[in-house]
Amino acid sequence: MKELILFYSFSGKTKKHVEELAKSTGADLCEITEVKNRSKFGSILGIIQVMRGSKSKINPVNVDFSQYDKIIIAFPVWASHQPPAINSAVDLLPEGKDIELIFVSMSGKSNSEKLVDMIKAKKCNVVSVKDVQMK
Repeated sequence: MKELILFYSFSGKTKKHVEELAKSTGADLCEITEVKNRSKFGSILGIIQVMRGSKSKINPVNVDFSQYDKIIIAFPVWASHQPPAINSAVDLLPEGKDIELIFVSMSGKSNSEKLVDMIKAKKCNVVSVKDVQMK
């Protein structure tokens, strides 16, 4: 089974986690980046965007999703939800893929309902949701 880890990392903690995961599983990595880099102040604005369920402009993702049996989506938790870049990345998912979600947080608590609904609307199958607590 070929896996892709599609990830967004603001502080670098999520990136560190997925690099270790990719090393141990052999999964390919693809980083989601925003067109406009966020400053510390930008992350505060990001919280407001999260509460609204907004999307952000992301740079093109150059990956052929059809090559992968499972896509792992990893990201930091902002106000118990996914950041706006992840909302934008969900739009890129092709139908019928198995999706695993990895929430990376300080508290180990997240709210996955809205994101799971977004992914199901893309006719994908959410096979697991994991909360990873980072210190």
